[in-house]
Amino acid sequence: MIERGLVIPGQLAVAADSHAVSYGALNAFGTGIGSSDFAGILLCGQVWLKVPASLRVRLTGALALHASAKDLALALAKRLGADGASYLAIEFDGVGVATLDMDDRIVVANMSVEMGAKAGLFPFDDRTAASVGTRWQGLAEPVYADRTATYVNTIELDLSTVTPQLALPHRVD
Repeated sequence: MIERGLVIPGQLAVAADSHAVSYGALNAFGTGIGSSDFAGILLCGQVWLKVPASLRVRLTGALALHASAKDLALALAKRLGADGASYLAIEFDGVGVATLDMDDRIVVANMSVEMGAKAGLFPFDDRTAASVGTRWQGLAEPVYADRTATYVNTIELDLSTVTPQLALPHRVD
């Protein structure tokens, strides 16, 4: 979906796959739904969703040499717990976002579901624009948090403090 340009920044995209949260790397609200719900969408062309509250994760710094985006996601899961973001949208922001390439953002957005999140959203920035190029010219409508947006919590995370992580079965946290 991402590689073929089928997900557009600012779009709501659902799929019968928990990996749909990866679309958040492109500034799209991506979420997984059940197969029956997906079949209903194909039949009637609509879906009803509860709008989730948001958890802000403010990133600063940059990942150290041996730390990866997966380490970042696992460190966040350790901090929040496997259900610490249940039915929330995790909104990543802060100057540290610019240090993450699109592959990093896809990994982190994808792992949001492992913390119970409905979506993991990155802001639309120069890196996103460079990644999507001109294929959505005139179609993309990036979304941004309102200046007055409210959050259930704000977590500050300095990327330079992230170290290589190891998750043990059967919980990501």
